[in-house]
Amino acid sequence: MGFLTGKTALITGAGRAVLQDGSCGSIGYGIATAYAKEGANLVITGRNVKKLEEAKDELEQLYGIKVLPVQADVCAGGDNEATVQNVVKQAMETFGGIQVLINNAQASASGVPLADNTTGQFDLALYSGLYAAFYYMKACYPYLKESHGSVINFASGAGLFGNFGQSAYAAAKEGIRGLSRVAATEWGPDGINVNVVCPLAWTAKLEQFQQAYPDAFKANVKMPPMGHYGNAELEIGRVCVPQSHASDRGGRSERRFKIKALLRLERLAVGTFRTEYRRGDGQPWVQRRDRRIRPHEQFGPRLMQTIECVGDSGGGAPESRDDVTIVHGVLRSDACGKSQLRESR
Repeated sequence: MGFLTGKTALITGAGRAVLQDGSCGSIGYGIATAYAKEGANLVITGRNVKKLEEAKDELEQLYGIKVLPVQADVCAGGDNEATVQNVVKQAMETFGGIQVLINNAQASASGVPLADNTTGQFDLALYSGLYAAFYYMKACYPYLKESHGSVINFASGAGLFGNFGQSAYAAAKEGIRGLSRVAATEWGPDGINVNVVCPLAWTAKLEQFQQAYPDAFKANVKMPPMGHYGNAELEIGRVCVPQSHASDRGGRSERRFKIKALLRLERLAVGTFRTEYRRGDGQPWVQRRDRRIRPHEQFGPRLMQTIECVGDSGGGAPESRDDVTIVHGVLRSDACGKSQLRESR
């Protein structure tokens, strides 16, 4: 039995997609698989009914959970608020509650320079990403407040670093980051935990991007120092799972999880700090907190492959063991339901 048994997660853009080796081929389906393995029931949305039904059949058969697939497309000119309300209404009628909202869906015309972008291309990114997150967060808010639930929104390095040919995509993703920070401020007192994940995973879409726009791919998509792209389920999905258990009331909760991808994680609950692990060219790993950057020592000759957060360690600075860097800390919830990652010092 997983620790999300009995909970319901609503995941946008989670139709079935696989790579040639049979592993999860999209971030949304990777997240859905990771949650299914922990026993969560799922509400999955997308534009392609066939992919949604395939996801339902496979996840229910393999993991014994229930999956509600709902076709939904937030787009320019559509009655988007009604579309999202219908998804949430069906989720509540089927499962009686929503504990986790994951805004993953995003479409865009990548590879198009800013000067060549059309209004339609810009709208495609903003509506499918930023507006969709806005509508789902609004619609789910009453139920997340009731369950002291979690919101996990997906942004991107395209916005953080200004990738060539991704102006519309970057604008949508940076909008999502700003929206998330405001939600964390406003919803923290309600016991709702809000997080942003900026991943780099190898997906079927990335394969298509490489083939369609080889120059833009080469300019923008850099191989992580660890030598491989993130796995949609085992690395991206597993990053999300612990965030869904972070806002339980009644004191302190500790989680143990591993992150084997080079990801930027932002803890956005009220009164907390953000932690970011990254490596610039020739620069040491740094730990970044809001309004402060504090360099750490170089973690040995190998680059970080794992961040491991373990319970109340009482340890000191992050330590390096061969190619594994361990950060000790406590993921805890206070009486107001505000979750925070307190790192040992």
